[in-house]
Amino acid sequence: MSEDNDRLEARRLAQEETRRQAQEKLDHLAQTYYNGISKLVYKKVPEKDAPDVTQDCFQRAYEHFLNRQAKPVKNERAWLYAIARNCIADYYEAQKKTPEEPLNTDYYRSSLIGASNPEAEAIQQETLRETDYAINAMPPRHRNVMVRVRQGDSTQEIATETGLSKSAVRVYKAQGRETLRRAVIQ
Repeated sequence: MSEDNDRLEARRLAQEETRRQAQEKLDHLAQTYYNGISKLVYKKVPEKDAPDVTQDCFQRAYEHFLNRQAKPVKNERAWLYAIARNCIADYYEAQKKTPEEPLNTDYYRSSLIGASNPEAEAIQQETLRETDYAINAMPPRHRNVMVRVRQGDSTQEIATETGLSKSAVRVYKAQGRETLRRAVIQ
């Protein structure tokens, strides 16, 4: 029995030492790299989610240090930035599983329709209905981009919020505009 207790005590002490060392390494990484990692995350994900994604980066680093079989880290900075990029990718992968953003036509409708000319207002109303129908019929990524375009967001803002590259946003905008042009002309 005494040997079993000794082994258990030795294992417990080894685990405590591993946790202490992992915490020291994490403290060092946080002191050295937190600002840079945080800036990267804030550039890539919406501001409201950036603190959680940043925390996830350091949590993954801590879990790595707890794993005794893990390979030693040679270049801390590159390793931590790779973790941050993976956390950002995981964030956007999780976002794909959420419901798509519905088209909110009230936002832009009020700014486009004036009460000065009833005939012009009727034409604008009909055009907006056709446009809304065409946007709602688009694939989800195109629809999300076009909704943001209608709300006045810039290409950079759309790219940041959707996780798409700026060039992808430009492609979706061009394709969406062509779809709208065809819908309104018919």
